[in-house]
Amino acid sequence: LKNGRIDVGFGRVRLDDPSIKREILREERLVVAIPAEHGLAGSTGPLTLAEVAPYPLLVYPRNPRPSYADQVLSLFRDLALEPASVHETQEMQTALGLVASGMGLCIVPASVHRLRPDEVVYRPLAEPQAVSPIIMSTRLQDQSADIVLLRQLIDDIYAEQRAARE
Repeated sequence: LKNGRIDVGFGRVRLDDPSIKREILREERLVVAIPAEHGLAGSTGPLTLAEVAPYPLLVYPRNPRPSYADQVLSLFRDLALEPASVHETQEMQTALGLVASGMGLCIVPASVHRLRPDEVVYRPLAEPQAVSPIIMSTRLQDQSADIVLLRQLIDDIYAEQRAARE
C-alpha cells in the first residue's frame, strides 16, 4: 500500500502508521469453532472465554506478528485467563481442519460459520469485547475517484444489509 502497488487493503489488525488512513468498517462478532463431537458443541447458547480456556486453542496466523492471533490471545489475557495450550497454524483453513479432527477449539469471525459445517459447530462468545474489526486501509491523502467510489459502494452494501435485517 505504501509503495503504491495496491490502492486499498483490508485487514483486522490495528496498526499505527501515520502515512496510512485506517477506517474501521465494522466490528465483527467472534465465535468459537468446536469439533462436532465435543461436549461444548451440544447446546446453542453463547460460551464464555472461561468455558473455552480449559481446552487447547488453535490460533492463526503464526506469522507475521502482530496478527489476528494476538487479538484472540489478548481477549484471554484481558480477563486474566490462560488457554490450556496454544497451537499456532499459518492459516484459518488449517486451524479449522484441526478443529474438525478434534485437536482443539478456534476463535474465528462469525462470517466463517459456513466453513466445514458437517464437522465443526460454531458457538457465539458471550463477552461483548469478543469482536474483531474489519479495517479498510488507504494512503493517507488518497482521495482518488476509485477510493471514493469504493467507499460509497461499501456504505451502500452495509445500508442494504441493515435494511434487510429490519
